[in-house]
Amino acid sequence: MGAVTERLGISLEEAKAYFRVDSDVEDEVIVGCVDAAKSEADAYLQNPFVDSEGNVLPIPASVKMWVLKRAHHHYVQRVGGVSNEAVSGIGSVAYGDAFAELRPYRKKVVQFV
Repeated sequence: MGAVTERLGISLEEAKAYFRVDSDVEDEVIVGCVDAAKSEADAYLQNPFVDSEGNVLPIPASVKMWVLKRAHHHYVQRVGGVSNEAVSGIGSVAYGDAFAELRPYRKKVVQFV
């Protein structure tokens, strides 16, 4: 597991408030969306969030906001493989680079073959 998955605390209540969900019916789904978003952040960032001496650094607030936004995206967009969505009479929505906000925290991993 990565630093975001292990150390970023997002309670169910916090996620539900962000998602604007009042019922308890989909609590398990919401927890799954948050866990998936944390895993995606770790996979992309490859950042242990420790300094050169191994001291733990805090997970930046902007990473937490990205995780909440990404988790909400998973919650709302439950159909896999959709890159565009249009509703007749309303318009359309397209999602850009989902990882752009995380880019400043990404560690470059060099693999030698």
